[in-house]
Amino acid sequence: VDLAEEFTAKHYDLILAAGGDGTISQIINGMLKNGQEKIPVLGLIPLGSGNDFATMLGVKPDGRAIAELIEQRKTRSIDVGRIECLDEKGNIVVRYTNNVCSVGMGPATV
Repeated sequence: VDLAEEFTAKHYDLILAAGGDGTISQIINGMLKNGQEKIPVLGLIPLGSGNDFATMLGVKPDGRAIAELIEQRKTRSIDVGRIECLDEKGNIVVRYTNNVCSVGMGPATV
């Protein structure tokens, strides 16, 4: 989260992430944390265990295909959900989600 926030504030054009859904979630939260007007393109190297987000976008863990996507600057816009809630101390917390959001029994089960 902190690195993505820092790179966004420094106006990098691209953040390339290697990981899975949890990594992507953390990076998106860092990128959007301070309401920057210009956010970088987020590139994804799917190395997680589930890779639901990468699968939905059709990104496979294929080095040549990923390099080609980067070289072509092939991008797509996505919707991101914004969630406001209260933490255990009653403070407002803002989180962003790019894929799924679950509360209640789902997280407790996991």
